[in-house]
Amino acid sequence: MGKINVLGFDVANLIAAGEVVDRPASVVKELLENSIDAEATSVTAEIQSGGVTLIRVTDNGCGMEPDDLPVAILRHATSKIKTARDLSEIGTLGFRGEALAAIASVSKMRIFSKPAANEMGTLLECEAGRVTSLSEVGCATGTTVVVEDLFYSVPARRKFLKRDATEAAAVSAVVERIALSRPDVEIKYISDGEVKFVTTGSGDLKEAVYSVFGRECANRSIRVERTDGGVTVTGFISEPDLYKSNRNMEVFFVNGRLVKSRTIMAAVEQAYRSRIPAEKFPVCVLNVDLNLSAVDVNVHPAKLEVKFSDEKVIFDSVYYAVLSALQSETVRPELKFAGTGADIPCEGSEPASFPPKKESKDDFWIDGEEARRLLNAFVPADTHRTKTEQVKIYDSPPPAKKEAPAPAPAVPEDGGEDRPAITDPGPIDPPEYIILGEAYNCYVIVQFEDRITFVDKHAAHERIIFDELCRNARSAEKNAQLLMTPIVLDVPAWEGETLRDYSDDVRSLGFEFTAKDEGNRTTVKVTAIPEQLDSAEARELFSTLVAKLSDTTASIDSAYAEFFESRLFQSACKAAIKGGRRYGIEHIKWICDRLFVKNPGGSVIRTCPHGRPVAFEIKRSSIDRQFGRLE
Repeated sequence: MGKINVLGFDVANLIAAGEVVDRPASVVKELLENSIDAEATSVTAEIQSGGVTLIRVTDNGCGMEPDDLPVAILRHATSKIKTARDLSEIGTLGFRGEALAAIASVSKMRIFSKPAANEMGTLLECEAGRVTSLSEVGCATGTTVVVEDLFYSVPARRKFLKRDATEAAAVSAVVERIALSRPDVEIKYISDGEVKFVTTGSGDLKEAVYSVFGRECANRSIRVERTDGGVTVTGFISEPDLYKSNRNMEVFFVNGRLVKSRTIMAAVEQAYRSRIPAEKFPVCVLNVDLNLSAVDVNVHPAKLEVKFSDEKVIFDSVYYAVLSALQSETVRPELKFAGTGADIPCEGSEPASFPPKKESKDDFWIDGEEARRLLNAFVPADTHRTKTEQVKIYDSPPPAKKEAPAPAPAVPEDGGEDRPAITDPGPIDPPEYIILGEAYNCYVIVQFEDRITFVDKHAAHERIIFDELCRNARSAEKNAQLLMTPIVLDVPAWEGETLRDYSDDVRSLGFEFTAKDEGNRTTVKVTAIPEQLDSAEARELFSTLVAKLSDTTASIDSAYAEFFESRLFQSACKAAIKGGRRYGIEHIKWICDRLFVKNPGGSVIRTCPHGRPVAFEIKRSSIDRQFGRLE
């Protein structure tokens, strides 16, 4: 007797359900995608007890005919595709015809549906995948799916569910992401009777970001919009100083489909690399639009992963779109006052912990008697100076020195370090400003016509040096130096194939090499290297380039930049002036001149290479409001 069995209907359905439906969140995702495919403009998702006892999704889409309802819960029954050819250009979110069948097989399900042309709707009821009732009912145009007692027929699956609160959080994450994918659809989410959020359906992605992620993320977002090589990248990314400790708020879509893409994720994080701290992650909502035939969505049971015909094109498109948006940012973060003017001491009253002291060489200096009250307004009480620290108030700014070319800042003579080795970019034209003073020998206070800016002098100088070093590295001619003894590398065959594909790009950096296949390995002999590298550095860079290009997580430009940026981080930090030390006003002015000159495109320096903020601003209107000068 043969050993191979043909599985029955019930068992086959349960296996399919295990692939498609593993928790309430996956049920909600499939139902929401069906609603969007039905061209709904308004969708409501409601759950109870984390979605275990009840899931209800209601839409105003096209609805289903009475004859279609019993067929809709059969496996591989779909209106999205008809032939195998359709699989090569899938434009809908659903296409396999497995979702309703999988959900129905592990729950008690009811479906109310009515097309706009019909006077009455239809109700289908089923349990464990079998239809128990089909009747005519009165209902609104569209479809409502009610799922109750999820996994009641599969106790083994149900016991693996987490607490209701955890499952509800997973459902919330899914609804949020679907809402972000379609800002033109009004989506309401209700959990245990409480409305969690509602999007407007206006089509404005920023409004959807506001509804889902909140005011701060919406107000501190940067628009991304770039088309290159047939790939369009749109959406929003966070300002560099708004970041998270995990990737939960990195949201990606491909042709409107929610996906998890290592390629897109790597491109975004590489663009942020020298702008946010290590092990921190940006907030982003990005949609990548490309030809349907260039992406395969039929590679994952839950359709969360996709395969691109050319991963490098996608990486480059996303990387340069995000990098361009970051480089065009034109504002610095604003310091916000806590409390109101009523919380500020009246004129003549000062905290005992912050009295004026006699002058000393370490004085903090600032012009104007009113400045003291200003400092009390924005410096928290727990950061006031100790009794050994000094404050000096000037009635007018220190006398300005005659204009002369300011030298690059050098560390104090007692510091024992070298002067920063950077190239002066030549004449610059900064906006008008007054340096009011310096607090704690660390933070420079600068007055503009409409704002006051607080500058971390070390972070600012570090960024200026780093950017100049990067510019020099990018613009330097890539000359090669011949090696007397070649560098020999043994790499897997697939890396050798990648090296051949990108041979011209690698050679443009100053490398010369030959590659010979030997079975499943490739022997690479590097005979010339970039002249600015020694042999060990060249070996490291060459290996890094091959590995990253083979792993489809970098382009030749980004991999090259990442390698050199990592070398320049330490150089810039060591060369920059140090916080807590005193420097001449000409050195501080040299930094401010370069800090406040806007880069091409109007962008400004916001962070140091390690991701720390360089400067904060307080608008004059905010100061006036604190002192009661404005309503």
